[in-house]
Amino acid sequence: FRYALVLEPTNRTANLAVNRLKKLFQ
Repeated sequence: FRYALVLEPTNRTANLAVNRLKKLFQ
């Protein structure tokens, strides 16, 4: 269950970065 605690924040930050890149390229 440690993996879930570590991966969730990284996934959230990654999603935010991807969303920002998508907005820039639109």
